[in-house]
Amino acid sequence: MVDELLQILRSQRITLEEDLALWKGGKNGKFEVKEAYELLISHSTQIFPKKGIWVENVPSKLAFFAWEATWGRVLTLDRLQKRGWQLPNRCYLCGLAEENVNHLLIHCNG
Repeated sequence: MVDELLQILRSQRITLEEDLALWKGGKNGKFEVKEAYELLISHSTQIFPKKGIWVENVPSKLAFFAWEATWGRVLTLDRLQKRGWQLPNRCYLCGLAEENVNHLLIHCNG
């Protein structure tokens, strides 16, 4: 992995041109407060990683689970508590942390 990163870095060419900052959230590359505000309040600002989930040869049950996990919709103990259930919130697998999507799918060692 380090070798791959070094190879990518070595392949980059440095130029003597002055650096230029572009605003990708706008139409012409220049920052405008109005466009930034519209970007913040629009519901389309969350980009769904569909290329990583809806791929060939992945069972649909697994793809739907990944889709729900991406949006934080998996029914975990923390979500049940938010719905009013009175449950102790400890990870069933490791017993060390509260159960939530990030813990279960990324951080849990149980």
